[in-house]
Amino acid sequence: MSEKNITDIVPEGFWALIEGANQDTKRFREMLKTMNREQINHFYWTYEELANRIRAERYSPYVAPGLSEDGLAELANWVVAQGKAYYRKILDHPELIPPKKNDAGLLSEVVKEYEQRFKGDVPPNMHEWDNEWKQHGKKSPWA
Repeated sequence: MSEKNITDIVPEGFWALIEGANQDTKRFREMLKTMNREQINHFYWTYEELANRIRAERYSPYVAPGLSEDGLAELANWVVAQGKAYYRKILDHPELIPPKKNDAGLLSEVVKEYEQRFKGDVPPNMHEWDNEWKQHGKKSPWA
C-alpha cells in the first residue's frame, strides 16, 4: 500500500476527532475526556505517525529552506491538525506544503490529558506501523 493511502487506513474516528476539534484546544480537550487510556494511546501514536510521514525525507525538497527541526515538527503537526482532506492533499501535492505554520497544539493537549488522568507519560509506540496490516491478519497497524 502506498503512503498516499495512509489516510484510508487511519480510523475515521481519528479524523472525526481532529475535524470536530476544529483546532480549538479547549473543545479538543473536552473530546479527549470521553476516551479511555487505550484510545488516547492509539490517537497519540496515530497523530505522531502521520506527522512523522510529513517530516520524512521525501518531503524535504518542498519544505522551506532553513526550517529548523522544531519548525518542521510544528509544520507537520499543523498539517495533521487540518484534517483528512488537507493531509491527503499534501501527500498528493507536497509542493503545496506551506513555508511555515505553528502547531495547533492538539498533540500537546493529548499529552496533558494523559498525564493528568493517568499520572504518567504517554507510552511510546513499541509496535512498527504496518501499511498492509489487514492483509497480514492484524487487528491494527501496530499489532
